[in-house]
Amino acid sequence: MTDMMNMTVTTLDLHTGYEVVGPVCGSCREQSDPDQGFLQALREIRKSAALLQADAVIGMRQTCVPMADGTGRFHVQLYGTAVRKTAQAQADAAGGA
Repeated sequence: MTDMMNMTVTTLDLHTGYEVVGPVCGSCREQSDPDQGFLQALREIRKSAALLQADAVIGMRQTCVPMADGTGRFHVQLYGTAVRKTAQAQADAAGGA
């Protein structure tokens, strides 16, 4: 399993070498800085994937919506698919094919 803080999160697909673990999401509510909201939601999506013993998150998408209360705060949500390296991909990465 990958270290949570170093886990790959990408908008792309890895195409080969993984098995799907399941959907994951992370969110941040009431953040006045969208960039900080994104970083907090990123920590949450990585945490969700790590709980599933995933190695990466692929197909990540983001929504950032202003709160309706007029305070200038945002709700940021990230979602994607948690994946785990297959045994063959792990062997290839270790140098033994």
